[in-house]
Amino acid sequence: MGDRKKLERIIEEYKSAFWEDKTFFLICRLHHLIVQEGIRKISLVYTRISLKDVREKYGIPEELFIKYIEDKKIRGVVQNDVYISGSVPPMHRTLRLLDTLRLNEKCHERMRYPKIKKINYENYVKSGDGRVK
Repeated sequence: MGDRKKLERIIEEYKSAFWEDKTFFLICRLHHLIVQEGIRKISLVYTRISLKDVREKYGIPEELFIKYIEDKKIRGVVQNDVYISGSVPPMHRTLRLLDTLRLNEKCHERMRYPKIKKINYENYVKSGDGRVK
């Protein structure tokens, strides 16, 4: 993501030089692009992450993160202070008891196993294969 704090210090320190060069807004745009790219990477890597973790791990304020979501610069939604990525389809369908029972019946029909034999000598050694004294 880059060292945002260092970039902010450089922007503040050399603000007058950037104004003279007429590059101040370009530098500010660079800073915004770095933040936006960091948020985009977060949205690709995490399916869910709390806003507190975003603030602590990446140094991105919650308000700015929410603003990017509202401006549709990144896909996703914030619910209960947790970011949910837009790449994860929301679960709209609720699973009913009858659906669960039908699924269980289908699995039971398709998963047929042979009868389990007890482990003993007679089941695994054919007559005449064993040692003869």
